[in-house]
Amino acid sequence: KDVGSAIISIGNVSIGGSGKTPFCLFLAKELEKRKIAFSFVSKGYGAKTRIKKPFVLSEGSGPKYDAKKASDEAMLLSHIFPKVPVIVGNDLLQACLMAKSFAPLMIIDDGMQHRKLKKSVEIVILDSLEPFGKQAFFPRGFLRDSLNQLKRADLVVGYSDVETQLRRYTT
Repeated sequence: KDVGSAIISIGNVSIGGSGKTPFCLFLAKELEKRKIAFSFVSKGYGAKTRIKKPFVLSEGSGPKYDAKKASDEAMLLSHIFPKVPVIVGNDLLQACLMAKSFAPLMIIDDGMQHRKLKKSVEIVILDSLEPFGKQAFFPRGFLRDSLNQLKRADLVVGYSDVETQLRRYTT
């Protein structure tokens, strides 16, 4: 589905911390330097309360709610970038439609598995310790998506020691 705005999705193929949120922070700093307006969209995974529908955590003046309502990642984004709108919700399509009213560009933290959402750029972050999730799905390994999905990535961020393995799945 096309929401009519530019979307940069930061994702991964494995479970666990691969560095998606730190990469979102890095990208946001670069966009701010260039004075490009954007908003963050976060799924809210790990919030203490169940998120029933997307909500605006920050309209560009810091977080409106506490950490119980939003995830740690969303709270971090809203604290480090208090002037950037942050929309939180498991339904990324609806969250992106909300974010579109704030800025023409949005960064989605953890958006790779949402294939129905049309993205402008798909960036995949590989876990430096286990870049290919032991090549098995959870619980045997750490994969949450097929390694063949790496072909959809516009950019893969990893370390030089994974380049040889990466070529096997992307060419």
